[in-house]
Amino acid sequence: SLGPPGRNGTIMSFVAVLAGVIVSIITYVYAPNSISLDSWEDGCPSDGDFEKSCKANSAVLRVSCALTVLFGLQLIGTFFFTRFYDMFWIIKFCGLIALVIGFFFGSSSSFGLDGYAWFARITGFFFLILQQIILLDVAYSWNERWLAYAGGPDGEKNGNWLVGIIVISLLLFAGAYSAIGVMFWQYGHCQDSTVIIGLTLALTVVMTLIQLFFSDEGSILTSAIMTAYATYICYSAVTLNPSAECNYALDTGYQTLSTVIGLALTAISLLWTTYNTGKIDHSHVLFCRVQPLYLMLCFASLLQ
Repeated sequence: SLGPPGRNGTIMSFVAVLAGVIVSIITYVYAPNSISLDSWEDGCPSDGDFEKSCKANSAVLRVSCALTVLFGLQLIGTFFFTRFYDMFWIIKFCGLIALVIGFFFGSSSSFGLDGYAWFARITGFFFLILQQIILLDVAYSWNERWLAYAGGPDGEKNGNWLVGIIVISLLLFAGAYSAIGVMFWQYGHCQDSTVIIGLTLALTVVMTLIQLFFSDEGSILTSAIMTAYATYICYSAVTLNPSAECNYALDTGYQTLSTVIGLALTAISLLWTTYNTGKIDHSHVLFCRVQPLYLMLCFASLLQ
């Protein structure tokens, strides 16, 4: 395959992701009032606010689908020709632009619940798993680096780094469990929400205890980060519940906050994969073949 892949493919993939996010935000805001194509009317009934919401979501799904196609082709090409990961990016970006423009003339029903949106929902599950693996790597790397700065687990050189690990961990735990308490208070009247919140609380406590006391690789910082992440997932679940009886936050800033946090976590995981590309040795080729799959799942689940 003419040698191992370089960093260029990851950097350009990140640029494509960033461009996709920006275009998605712009189209989400302006599409409902600015686009009047007949193709957008199919699947978006003319019903005031519902029509605007449908068009906004459809705009994001069109960009998402275009990026999914791009990274799907990147995945296939890289498996057959490793250097494909780094090459032909002018052609790839031109193809992406053509796809976005072409999809704007496609029927909204093809991108809604009758088509692509279901694919996005299913792949969103796998995307969350991959994101958790990356966040685990971030957490362990952070913990190991600060332990090295401290001179080891006992802090022979500079114990302040150990204090930093403990303080940050306690802040994350305090924030996570405070948020769980607020969710019980605000959403505890609904059985579905109570089950989700209760499971989040129980599982994070149990897994933290197992990691700290029954594992040779125990790390309080890693446990705190994953507890905070699990709390965010719980928050997203209860605030995105479509039932008005269970969710008073429908169509409010609480849902916007969930989206912003999700984008921030996605940015962190993508930045981490970009940063570590040049540090991967024998697994570099495998990483470059798997990374397009992660990006494809990322944009397939953009709305989830």
